[in-house]
Amino acid sequence: VYKRQDMDGAEGLHNLTSDKTANQYVGSTVRAATWNKELAYRMGTIYGDECLANGISGMYGMTVNIHRSPFGGRNFEYYSEDTFITSEMAYNVSKGLKNTGRYAYLKHFVLNDMEIGRMFMYTWCTEQALRETYLKAFEKSVKTGMVNGLMTTYGRIGGCYTGGSEALIEGVARTEWGFKGVIVTDYSYDNKFMNIDHGISCLLYTSPSPRDST
Repeated sequence: VYKRQDMDGAEGLHNLTSDKTANQYVGSTVRAATWNKELAYRMGTIYGDECLANGISGMYGMTVNIHRSPFGGRNFEYYSEDTFITSEMAYNVSKGLKNTGRYAYLKHFVLNDMEIGRMFMYTWCTEQALRETYLKAFEKSVKTGMVNGLMTTYGRIGGCYTGGSEALIEGVARTEWGFKGVIVTDYSYDNKFMNIDHGISCLLYTSPSPRDST
């Protein structure tokens, strides 16, 4: 029986048992500063081989949120304040990972651009800003099939929790981008706002992908 195990670790596998070891890689910001897509791809293949050696099927990463402030608590996991270089780096690392038979959960989908208070975050922005900056970092990897998973956030878009947002999950990811992979929530500390009914509704009432008709 094949046992699938997914694990956290955009910069290296976390929570391995005591009999296993893993590398911790240079922060994504440093990697992005090279502007070297071949290096990003190579890092993905090495990471994928390491996942394989440790019995890990899927990795919770890459992390493609945007540097909105130099004080962001997770900036070391995020690539850049620039959405283009973020998109290109994530695409190439994810491509390398996928070519080893492993898969990535791109995170955090979407608008998780600060760390302190993120479980209590309500974010309002224009649709243009959302599409041109925050969603754009995810779009290429999803549309080209380089990632098989997405992880939502603790936060809310407007008043709606991202994991239960019909506009985000059903509208953008499933219908517009044709995403057929797995969408998981971020870890929950029994947060009541992470409404399971909303999340299930997004799964049950998803419209057919445009790709289904071709």
